[in-house]
Amino acid sequence: MSPQKENEDVYSLFLQEKPRKILVYLKKENKQLYIAIISKNVNATYAHTFNVLKRLEKLNLVSFKESGRIKLVKLTELGEEVAKVIINLMDLLRL
Repeated sequence: MSPQKENEDVYSLFLQEKPRKILVYLKKENKQLYIAIISKNVNATYAHTFNVLKRLEKLNLVSFKESGRIKLVKLTELGEEVAKVIINLMDLLRL
């Protein structure tokens, strides 16, 4: 994939509702969460949530920790910063 195409994919990812909601939810909860809990709270299927989280992991925004068969998800430092920016942008747009 070309660098330009990759950048366009990243930009379109953050303009979509579910990835944005997932990052904001993880930031607000501020702890490791199960994928099923995340999917329920952002109103998405488990499969869609998992796929979005895998994309976010490739961007180093979230990390997975396996506990047996269960995967826990948490924001990385970069993910924390990106989520903070998204929250600030949403607050600015509400004004």
